[in-house]
Amino acid sequence: MSEEKTSPFLTALWSALPIILLFLLDYYGFIIGKQTYPVSQFGAGIFVTEILALIVFIKGQICNGQRTRLIKANRYLGVFWLVWLALSCWMLQGENLLPVGVAVLGFMVSLIIRFRQFLTVGIWLSALGIITYLGYLLSLDSPDWLRYNPVAQALAGVILLNILLVVSSNRLQGFMALLPFAMAILLAVNLIFTLTALKAELNVYPVLFYFLLHLVMMGIVALHVLRKIKFEYNALMIMLFMAASLPIWTIFFTL
Repeated sequence: MSEEKTSPFLTALWSALPIILLFLLDYYGFIIGKQTYPVSQFGAGIFVTEILALIVFIKGQICNGQRTRLIKANRYLGVFWLVWLALSCWMLQGENLLPVGVAVLGFMVSLIIRFRQFLTVGIWLSALGIITYLGYLLSLDSPDWLRYNPVAQALAGVILLNILLVVSSNRLQGFMALLPFAMAILLAVNLIFTLTALKAELNVYPVLFYFLLHLVMMGIVALHVLRKIKFEYNALMIMLFMAASLPIWTIFFTL
């Protein structure tokens, strides 16, 4: 996906596809899930993407062209938060306004990225967004920690950031080389998190497939790291699909 061979339309399409995928999985999760919450299954993960993007803007040695392309790729995160702001207001139950606060904070960070102002403040707002997101889950009587697993969301967030860097043709090779290691660590931590959160009387096959997905993703990461292969868009989209499907598989654990 070189800058010279990529039209603005295709760049926009490739930037939008990951967000469209997350919307579709959110929608499917609501259809088959027993419980529906006015927050996305990937809200904390999007905040992770925004934090890492802000770090790139603050610390990354990138030219104005790369910076502009990354800003354009990040605008779809703003669309994500606008949609969820509308949904959280529509689905709001009782007086708990935390879901609305999550969406507002996320959209504010997307504006900070768009206008390249107060970038450090954006990091703190993203961190506050994650705390607000987790605070909402903790306020529930029996939150579904498997489905709204913050570790799995962070994994999807790291993969999404890698996709945005590839789409924007960024040349931060050193930083991008660290992302596969972050994916591997998050995969291992998520396995531990899931094992501690599992309950008795579960459907065996969805659980086995859930853990099989971890092995497949770990194999993809190991292949790229050991052979020193750069992650390309298609491989990252496959990784994002598998990582983002993890919350869906947890719904089948008890169905």
